[in-house]
Amino acid sequence: AAGCKSRAVVTDMNQPVAPAIGNAVEVTEALKVLTDPKPEQRLCQLTIALTGELLELAGVSSSAEEGGRSALSVLTSGKAAEKFVAMVAELGGPMDVLDGGPMAHLPVAPVIQPVFPCEGGVVEAIDGQILGNLVVQLGGGRTTPQDEIDPRVGLSQVAGLGETVDEHRPFAFVHAAKLSDVEAAAPAVQAAFQLGSNAAIPPLIHGRLDG
Repeated sequence: AAGCKSRAVVTDMNQPVAPAIGNAVEVTEALKVLTDPKPEQRLCQLTIALTGELLELAGVSSSAEEGGRSALSVLTSGKAAEKFVAMVAELGGPMDVLDGGPMAHLPVAPVIQPVFPCEGGVVEAIDGQILGNLVVQLGGGRTTPQDEIDPRVGLSQVAGLGETVDEHRPFAFVHAAKLSDVEAAAPAVQAAFQLGSNAAIPPLIHGRLDG
């Protein structure tokens, strides 16, 4: 109504976009897109797609596809990472924010433990609500406005649809403030994954809606 061009990209929500759920662990995955972009991975793929849409809406690119190619070029050349470092520095952050790896300047949970399946299989379905609520219970979100958030906690290396989990490949790693929190979280992690022998992998982007 204000005359601003807008577009919604309808994305798949049958699994996490990134293999991490939580505060510091999600930032870590975002930094990996900047420093080591892999277009075949969901978060990088979505980043490129959204940037392409924005560049088309802004008139910088003739199409979203062309904009996506430009975004990928900027990512792979390192220019996007350089700009991010400059933005962080302007906001009072460290100049070496990307030095030493993505976790170098982020808080790390004191306990990080894997949760394995009772029996191996292929991930056929993931209950994202269970995983999201679990991160809140670990302290990574609020149930009341007064709650303090622990940015260290969450889930990393979360298995995706079609992945095989077994005694060597866990469902995920739980990042927690104490060991008892990991032990309490393990049943919820196991309950969030449905295993079988095959899995249908839905497309990341289902459609686009112009405002």
